[in-house]
Amino acid sequence: MGGVYVLSLDWRVAEAILRGVRRFEARPLAGPRRGGGTWRRPPIEEGSRVVMYATGPPRVRGLVGEFVASRVLVGPPREVLGPLDSRLLGALGGYSEVMVVEVSSPCRYPRRIGLREIRAVAPGWQPPPGYRRLGPSEPLLRDLLEPLLAAWRCCGYSRRAP
Repeated sequence: MGGVYVLSLDWRVAEAILRGVRRFEARPLAGPRRGGGTWRRPPIEEGSRVVMYATGPPRVRGLVGEFVASRVLVGPPREVLGPLDSRLLGALGGYSEVMVVEVSSPCRYPRRIGLREIRAVAPGWQPPPGYRRLGPSEPLLRDLLEPLLAAWRCCGYSRRAP
């Protein structure tokens, strides 16, 4: 139950989540491929930590905070998005399956962790185009996030760094 994911999103959306204004984030899970066929990715697991990578101008780009995915709804766009926001239905209605993640316990990091700092421990690291799960032995998690969060005693993370 739960893992750690990195989610790329516009810096304004990340800010709205951190301020508690935005309570849900929606993403496509399955849809048609160009040239035929379909694609599908697994949803974020309930109870997971979701680390936000803010996209935008260089001054705002980086890991800015995280939240807990308290509930994850998966299904056809009309069923999952309808009650939340009709504007999202317009943006995601062309996909065969979508995911809506309920945001809880948003936590802002004491400072932004930029690409240069990330790449010092994870050379060549690129923000995911949507989201991806981090394995426990990945340098981004093991050598950067866990020690920093422990040192900052931030986001409910108080375990001592290794």
